[in-house]
Amino acid sequence: MGFGRWFHRDREHAVLSDSIRSALATVTSDLQRHGIAHAVIGAVALAAHGFVRATTDADFLIAAEGAEHVHELMQSLGFTAVHRTDDVANYALQFFHVDFLTARRPYSRAMLKDATEANIAGVVTKIVRLEDLIGLKMQALANDPTRAQDRADIDTILASECALDLERVRSYYKVFDQEAELDAKLRTLRAGR
Repeated sequence: MGFGRWFHRDREHAVLSDSIRSALATVTSDLQRHGIAHAVIGAVALAAHGFVRATTDADFLIAAEGAEHVHELMQSLGFTAVHRTDDVANYALQFFHVDFLTARRPYSRAMLKDATEANIAGVVTKIVRLEDLIGLKMQALANDPTRAQDRADIDTILASECALDLERVRSYYKVFDQEAELDAKLRTLRAGR
């Protein structure tokens, strides 16, 4: 099992480690078979949207109703539960991690509902929208403001030429009382173009 770190910028054929591809294929197939709503998030979702980003793990957003099933699945695959709450579960197998966020609230439920299909290194799965990745990263920053990579990812997405639903992005900034920060970022971006 490889633990490669780099993605090649190609939305249809992302290059990722054998570990990540295997986790995507196994988890996606199982969740689809059991009718559990899910979507890929984190760096793998960024890569599927065409953004190059190194990673050593796979991250999923899952419907709350599937949390216990996912726990049993990951244990059956030999993973150890490193941390597990009602909102998040982190699993490890040697140096490889697979993390799950549980969709319980209206925002995260909407993220699952609006997820789009993607082909990631031959694995057909769902990914959350770029706007929703920003929302998830805003949540991560609210929990731990030192997460520099999440801030950098947000800035990269906002600076890209991607057509973003800025009202949806603004709704996330509003939840965290950070609308002034978004306005400042957008002014800076417009001035630089």
